[in-house]
Amino acid sequence: ETYSVYVLEGHGEPELSDNTKDRLRKAGFELNSLVLLKEEKIPEDCSLLIINGPTSDLTDEDVSLVSEYIKNGGAGFFIASSDILDTPNYDRLISSYGAVITNGMIWDTDPAYSFQGVGYYIIPSTAYHEITNNVYNNKKPNLFIESRGFTLEDTDPDLSPETLFSTSDSSLEVTTGDDGLSIEETGKEGPFALGYYSEQITGEKKGKVVGIGSYLFLHEEPDAMTSYAATDVLTDAASFMCDMTLKTSIPAKQYTSDMILVTIQAVYLFFILLVIVIPLLEIAAGIVILILRKRKK
Repeated sequence: ETYSVYVLEGHGEPELSDNTKDRLRKAGFELNSLVLLKEEKIPEDCSLLIINGPTSDLTDEDVSLVSEYIKNGGAGFFIASSDILDTPNYDRLISSYGAVITNGMIWDTDPAYSFQGVGYYIIPSTAYHEITNNVYNNKKPNLFIESRGFTLEDTDPDLSPETLFSTSDSSLEVTTGDDGLSIEETGKEGPFALGYYSEQITGEKKGKVVGIGSYLFLHEEPDAMTSYAATDVLTDAASFMCDMTLKTSIPAKQYTSDMILVTIQAVYLFFILLVIVIPLLEIAAGIVILILRKRKK
């Protein structure tokens, strides 16, 4: 059976990479583009709707169509817009499933969570879930760049949000200063969810939503840096939300060199071991050997 995946267009959404498209097709999904301006509702054969980080806002009518689709048992993979853009309607949509999105981006001060010491290049903690099964078991890190965060709420009994990716306790929300260069804290502190999964129960129907905080999540370059971990998440999310009992996808072998993501904490550790600890041990061993030889004489 082939499942139809629709990718929203018309709001400046970046196109999915060729690798991501290929993986989805091999997993049994048929890709289609969707312009809501031309539609009165989401197509009935839509098994999954992907909204890939729009750069301009959705209209009220767009939000209503997507919300109605999810309410009637649809599935959505929603990637947030950039924090510097004014997208209140889309923010309202992605925050309507029990996970409220932050206005600014997340800065993680924990060296174990930052890539090369850059606070807005975050390697988050991955929670075990069917959607994260592949990256969790294979210990593949995901990279969230300039990501917005989510605060999960459990006030609505019809919604059941779960964290997929999270920051450290020392993370915080920041915004860009008036000069466009400086970073200002908002006072909101972590941990934050950078990705979540939620179900919306309406009678006998169950809508399913994945929300991702980084608008760069599926971009080719950061995806390749993590051995296409983001594509793994998307493909597994699509299979899970479409209730596919059999996965027919065998990922193509990549003949490019994969980059190794190393946190700044690990860099410091190896620096101390290689530059300080090991040389000191060698010097100490040399002194001991020298003393022993002199005593024998």
